[in-house]
Amino acid sequence: MNDDNNKKYKRTISDVLYEFMGEPDKLKELSKLVGKLRFASEGWEGFYDRSMIEEVESEILSLSLYLPDKYKIQAVIQSAKLWSDSGSVLTQLYLERCYKLYEEDYIELQKIEDKIKWFESHHDQL
Repeated sequence: MNDDNNKKYKRTISDVLYEFMGEPDKLKELSKLVGKLRFASEGWEGFYDRSMIEEVESEILSLSLYLPDKYKIQAVIQSAKLWSDSGSVLTQLYLERCYKLYEEDYIELQKIEDKIKWFESHHDQL
């Protein structure tokens, strides 16, 4: 089989679904997956599941192929894997940023981006 055929066989059911989803549904799916990633990453009461983290991260990366780069999915993933309270806040801000971009609400977007910059520059101190 050539590489083109291999790529076809590697597609998952999720890939097919993502292809036909509208952008709002993709953002809802992103929010759901990020919640799972936060849960798996937090280490709450000794819970830390590396295989779940890898699986969910892979699913988010698959979804990101169907979203514009402006959503900064890599930054969403990195913030979701932070074990601190600031990681939780930062993750929420990145998700809100995605929605404001979609809604083209640039005034609120700027406010969110300012908060993100502040948290990123101070998260070591929190």
